[in-house]
Amino acid sequence: PQNPASDYAYGGMLSTIAELEPRELPFAGLGRNLYEARRPTYIETPAGRVALLSATSLFSSGMDARPQTEAMPGSPGVNPLGKETVSRVTAEHVARLRGTSPLLNVVDIKRKRVERGHYGRQNWLDEDYFHFLDMKFETVTEESDCGIYYESDEGDAAEIGEWIRQADRTADWVVMGLHTHASALGYFNEQTTPEFMKAFARRCI
Repeated sequence: PQNPASDYAYGGMLSTIAELEPRELPFAGLGRNLYEARRPTYIETPAGRVALLSATSLFSSGMDARPQTEAMPGSPGVNPLGKETVSRVTAEHVARLRGTSPLLNVVDIKRKRVERGHYGRQNWLDEDYFHFLDMKFETVTEESDCGIYYESDEGDAAEIGEWIRQADRTADWVVMGLHTHASALGYFNEQTTPEFMKAFARRCI
């Protein structure tokens, strides 16, 4: 799916599904819950059985499908491949950020949130990175390696990978589509491929 699949929130997504299913139009990456959004759809063709899967790395908060449990029905949405922004800078730049943190009370804010068990979107206890609140910095040696990068959510990538493996066992062809607007080095809607998409593509293969 593309991110406009959620433009009209839950009602729009459920209405879309209600129009597609009676017409037997194959679709993937959208569902009433996470199970439906993750699973492949199958198409019978003269060339063999095709499994179609789809995901998006661009979605509004709450518009990613949620899992169904014994207690909860789940919620409709797109099949998410979450991504995290990581800024790579040299040790000198990290030292400047550390020096600025006390002036903005960042250190105390982080300490209090950690005590309450609330880290926002980041694991502030992960010492492999420097966390300036919700901004995540990785130290590199050369300035030529500095830039803004993305990392795929490991849980999403692993679950999608498992569905691809299952599809490969039951189909002659497997097609996996990923929608994003992210470009290399933090740019948006440019004709460049970000590293996280290359890594995810290799993982799918």
